[in-house]
Amino acid sequence: MSDETIEPQVPAISALHLNDGVFEAIVTVAGQAPKIDLITGAGVIKPAALRPNDDGTWSLSVKVPGDALSDGTLAIVFVARDTSHQLASYVIRAGHPEHDNLADQVAVLRAEFDALKRAFLDEAWHEKMRKSERPVIVAEILEAIEADRSGPGTATG
Repeated sequence: MSDETIEPQVPAISALHLNDGVFEAIVTVAGQAPKIDLITGAGVIKPAALRPNDDGTWSLSVKVPGDALSDGTLAIVFVARDTSHQLASYVIRAGHPEHDNLADQVAVLRAEFDALKRAFLDEAWHEKMRKSERPVIVAEILEAIEADRSGPGTATG
């Protein structure tokens, strides 16, 4: 008889993504499905549901409760209940973008650029503007963007 204790295997989470308010991921661990909780600074918000896959992994699925979301930054940590090991984390930011946060500024610029690109391509594709007008339109748009962005912290809308 040995005095050695067998450490439980720590699950691994991969392919974690959030779609339509539901976290989905693949959990790899030998043996039975682990119990995994989603935790925030306020405590456990929800246990994850796991279903077996044919390849021996587990599919994790858990809906983020609406009452866990509010303006600001929410860090969600996936924790193995039996071992308290942190398996993964995910950050959700909601509300108005922070003008002193570079990631927020880039996200806003990217969204504005994508909307502008869609509108421009729609106009050009449907030949609502002549090819000779396109460079002029782009120059006017760039001037308008520059005017909107006259200084740091300036509201854009």
